[in-house]
Formats: sequence, structure tokens, C-alpha cells
Amino acid sequence: MMEKMNKWLSAHKQLCVITGIFGLLVSPFLWPVFLAVIIHSLSLVIPVAAGLFFYEKFIMKKDKEETNENDDDNKQQKTMQMPVKYMQMLKRPRIYRKIMRRDRKR
Repeated sequence: MMEKMNKWLSAHKQLCVITGIFGLLVSPFLWPVFLAVIIHSLSLVIPVAAGLFFYEKFIMKKDKEETNENDDDNKQQKTMQMPVKYMQMLKRPRIYRKIMRRDRKR
């Protein structure tokens, strides 16, 4: 591999020197372009990242609170339904009650 690279460099020595000199001469004029690209990309990334952060922090938190309130309502409804289910269970045969108890323990 090194042989191939050395052979290529010796064949294109003048081209390498010319492009190196050209790069050294042009680079002082190109760095503002690179800085502009970096600043432009940051000016887009920072507001988007902040928006995602605040969306996750505040809006998702509100959604979780709403689901917790709904869960509390569901728990209250379940506690209201428990006596009815218990009464229905008393009317069922003994084997059915054993099966239900076994399923609850799992």
C-alpha cells in the first residue's frame, strides 16, 4: 500500500505542490465562510433543541397529570363497582370463586 502511495506521490509531485500553495493562499479568505456555516447551523439548532426540551418538560408533564386525574377517576369508579362485583361473585358457585382467587394472586 505504501509503495502505491509513494509511486502516486512521485508521479503527481508538482500537482501536490501547486494545490498546497493554492490552499495556503485561499484559506484566509475561506474561514469566514466556514464560520458563517457553523453560526447559521447553530442558530437553527439551539431554538429547536430548546423547543423540544420545553415541550418534553412542560407539555408532557401536563399530559401525565391529566392521565393521573383520569386514573383517579377510574379508581373511584372501580371502588364503586366493587360491591356489585362482590355480590355477583357470592351468587356464583364455589369453584368459580376459587378460580377467581387464584387468578388474582398471579
